[in-house]
Amino acid sequence: MGDNTLVTLMGPGSLLQGGLWVKFSALFRWNSPSLSARSKAVEFRILLGLVLCNLVWSANPIMGKILLEEMPGIQVSWLRSASAAAAFLLVYGFRKGLFRPQSPSEWGWSLSLGFFSFAFAPALALVGLATSRATDNSLIIALEPLVTVLMARLFLGDRMSWLHAIAFPCALYGFALLSGLTGERLRGAWDPHLFGNLLMLVSLLGEAIYSVFARKLLVRREAIPIFGNAVVFGAIVLTCILIATAGLPNLFALTPRAWAALLWMGPIGTTGTYLYWMKVLPRASIPSMALTLFIQPVAGSLWGYLGLGERLAGPQIGGAALILLAVAAPLIERRVKNP
Repeated sequence: MGDNTLVTLMGPGSLLQGGLWVKFSALFRWNSPSLSARSKAVEFRILLGLVLCNLVWSANPIMGKILLEEMPGIQVSWLRSASAAAAFLLVYGFRKGLFRPQSPSEWGWSLSLGFFSFAFAPALALVGLATSRATDNSLIIALEPLVTVLMARLFLGDRMSWLHAIAFPCALYGFALLSGLTGERLRGAWDPHLFGNLLMLVSLLGEAIYSVFARKLLVRREAIPIFGNAVVFGAIVLTCILIATAGLPNLFALTPRAWAALLWMGPIGTTGTYLYWMKVLPRASIPSMALTLFIQPVAGSLWGYLGLGERLAGPQIGGAALILLAVAAPLIERRVKNP
């Protein structure tokens, strides 16, 4: 991305892991005062809030697994998007939280954001999660910043540094190790684990599209209504898909455990954390954000181990390390050049 955005600096995120912080960091120019000019106490509280947000997001995959025990992935994705949209409208309402597009191009960008980021991406991610592991999801989502940089290069013409060009194939190789992907397996039958991981990887395209396409709307619109339009339209799209296919889930049949997981993933893990992020973004420092970079994949892997007994084999550990290294390298380069 361009030097005036944060998306190339920030860590992994997604809708499933609450990666709205990556998306919306990309929507703001950095106007924060220097760290020396602000209170250390305020900075520390902001840092704690960022850490808490990342911890909430890191648990989203395991919450998705809980809901997947009771319904298919497409229904879980609808519950997540619909509950996030409902929570957003409850806070902001229709008049303050949404905007009416005034041109065909605004309609196009708005509808594309809603479809790809809040329908396509969560549906693929949760359908993939159903046959894979929460640990894999936590690590795959770390690729989102690199995918966003690639999409910005393709759609917006933003420059891609030489380190990004190297990091992307390295991260893909790490994904192959994590998923056990080989040429022989590609030519043969795909097992559910590999297929699920590939779906989660493809879902990152929908996540990255938000950061790229939203820049077109920011010329005339504010970030919050852009998000509101997108999440509401995504929920509408998934509602129509479910009515035509699997049908809407029976909410009365959900167990208390499933309700708690849904509350975590939607209103808290998406809308609540996003609103907090928007509040502190103008005051947070880049070092604070960078410090929380690896909380999601590392803590997400820990949740998978403690909650579901998921363990990585030797090559998978190597793949996970390669993914994290590929994501960290551009950030380290940026910090060295701009201390």
